[in-house]
Amino acid sequence: FFAGRKGISEFHVIATKSYRDVIAALDFLAKPDSGYATLVIDPVTILYDQLQESQLVVRTKKAGAKAARNRDPFDADDVDLEMLDWGRIKARYKALMRRITNLPMHVVVTAREKDVTERRGSEMLKVGVRPDAEKGTAYEFDVVLRFVARAGKRFAIVEKDRTGTLAL
Repeated sequence: FFAGRKGISEFHVIATKSYRDVIAALDFLAKPDSGYATLVIDPVTILYDQLQESQLVVRTKKAGAKAARNRDPFDADDVDLEMLDWGRIKARYKALMRRITNLPMHVVVTAREKDVTERRGSEMLKVGVRPDAEKGTAYEFDVVLRFVARAGKRFAIVEKDRTGTLAL
């Protein structure tokens, strides 16, 4: 949305939802002579979703092969991720976060937001929000801001600040 706008410095965009493309970009950016000072990932939610989708493809292939060997009926829509799959997803995601946070540059990561709910009696009530990514994502970064709109204006709420520059 901002590429080529007057008053905004030139930047490059990699429009991808591919985990492999992101890893290749991180390999390039990790080099001291990459020529870049800032990386923006918008949103990390898509990368987390992509990891889940690719693991579901693997699980579906395994389930289909097992059903074929046993001559059982098979419906790919009935396949769900198992605990082992979630462990693999989390490991790949955490490795990605380590690579991102260890880059020799400024890193800005956005995430979609999702509701946090809890059951009270027979009702599910919204009790807050969190980034729509692996639950430990916010712990990876030095500063976490949550943008909100109130009374027709936008505000940033400082959720976390390890730098001490955004003190209350």
